[in-house]
Amino acid sequence: MFCSIIPYSRSFDDTLLTYSLPEEFRPFVKIGSSVLIPWGNDTIIGIVADIGKELPYEGEIKPITGPHCTIPWLSASEISLLIQLSRQLFVRLHTVAQLFLPLGVFGLFEKENFLSLTAPISSQKK
Repeated sequence: MFCSIIPYSRSFDDTLLTYSLPEEFRPFVKIGSSVLIPWGNDTIIGIVADIGKELPYEGEIKPITGPHCTIPWLSASEISLLIQLSRQLFVRLHTVAQLFLPLGVFGLFEKENFLSLTAPISSQKK
């Protein structure tokens, strides 16, 4: 599985980033939720714009580092609007994302070690 990610604190332009979604994180990652992603030598927060078995991308694909918050922050329509605004106004994607979710908001959400959580009942094997 792969994720298209909107980087929250840094971006080059209006391009979504592609990362692989490791099996152990799948129960916790949804469209609109936030994840931790590698960015150079750093780890930043990104918002999941899309999840799929195949996403268009050429080059090396790194895995996400882990979930940041299990509750989706944005709906699919808000994500679509965010991307559209970035492209029409020629503004970096992360700048538009910060209009939807101000910088101070991230500290108010979950700060858990998601690997210690159990998967939702619907996704557990019987």
